[in-house]
Amino acid sequence: MIKPAREIPENPGVYIFKDDKSEIIYIGKAKNLKNRVGSYFADPQILLPKTKKMVEVAKSLDFIKTESEIEALLLEADLVKRYKPKYNIELKDDKSYKYIKIYKEKFPKIESARNTTDKKAFHFGPFPRGEAVNEVLRYLRKVFGFRDCSTIKFNRYKKLNRGCLYYDIKLCPAPCIEAVSQKDYRDSISNLRQFLGGKKKLLIRKLTKKMENYSKVEKYEEARETRDLIGRIDYITQSFTEAKDFLINPNFVEDRGEEGIRDILKRVFDEEISYDFQKFRIEAYDISNIQGKLAVGSMVVFIGGVPNKNQYRKFKIKYKNSPDDFMMLREVLSRRFKKIEGGISDESFKETPDLILIDGGSPQLRALSEMIAKLPKNIKVIGLVKGEEKLVLPVGGEYRDVVLPKDSAGLKLMMRARDEAHRFAITYHRNRRSKVLLS
Repeated sequence: MIKPAREIPENPGVYIFKDDKSEIIYIGKAKNLKNRVGSYFADPQILLPKTKKMVEVAKSLDFIKTESEIEALLLEADLVKRYKPKYNIELKDDKSYKYIKIYKEKFPKIESARNTTDKKAFHFGPFPRGEAVNEVLRYLRKVFGFRDCSTIKFNRYKKLNRGCLYYDIKLCPAPCIEAVSQKDYRDSISNLRQFLGGKKKLLIRKLTKKMENYSKVEKYEEARETRDLIGRIDYITQSFTEAKDFLINPNFVEDRGEEGIRDILKRVFDEEISYDFQKFRIEAYDISNIQGKLAVGSMVVFIGGVPNKNQYRKFKIKYKNSPDDFMMLREVLSRRFKKIEGGISDESFKETPDLILIDGGSPQLRALSEMIAKLPKNIKVIGLVKGEEKLVLPVGGEYRDVVLPKDSAGLKLMMRARDEAHRFAITYHRNRRSKVLLS
């Protein structure tokens, strides 16, 4: 079996097979690198002939770890386009690659396409796998909203004077019934094109300036909508990194994590750096419920500033059935630290965190004050206030606000951990709700 240059993690990312001349022969994307790469060697008999041949020719393996699937998707597309690996082409069975196609029309339609011959459209790609285009579009539609319907369907709903299902679930702004102006719709598509062109930072700056201008002229509704758009972009790309950053530095994820830890320790805790950053453990917590019902808690773990999903844990709230997030949070942390005291063998619970991150500010930290006081002195605790994105540090019974620059590595790390805890909690809550509805 080929031995990779480094131990393969269970993160999303891109894996790269090379031949005996160290030339890239195949590039693939994985949600879980370890599982995907392992599948090539588990049972050669189940591999397709061309895949089996590729594995036989390959002499070495490398990978680039990412923090999200959309990063892996776009990085894979960029690398395949750049290197044109032999087996990426052969394994397509003569099918052409897919592109994202944006029509040049009054209300631009967006869809996937097999070629770029249509001069009346913009094209982004190519994407090595057809399903990759659909995944990217699914992510982006949650942020920007766009139509993908045919002219016939567009005109049918226009005549009915009502939007389709995608309008009802807020994935399309319904230009067919003029629920959005032509200018606003085209502006949104322009933003999407800018994003696909790898200019997320420029797009955020443009939208922020637009939001500020709306506020100055007291157009508060438009300012709020622009702010929400920025929030949606940040949410689905909270750990998003452009493909070029991975190409410049394949260890980008690890380096960014270490930079974030150093920044937090120095700016917030005013500490000299004396940690093994690769082992520095952050635990972030969140609660999810609807009016106290089917309440759950989440614990996500970042080690070295990088998510370690094997050590995430979920909690069903046992002792509260009415809205009280403070009590629920207290229960979750109490149960978590009793696991340590009880000498439990659970791989995640037996480890002690270096830093605990709470979603909230002084009210949340005050509710946990007795528990925090009982923690070992070497465990740091901090809160992060959503929206304001300010950190709150408990100091001798008082609570000190720490405002870091929006582009600081430490704040970005805390936001990634906070948002990941929220995502994990709400996903678990939805799963519980679905099971109850189906039972």
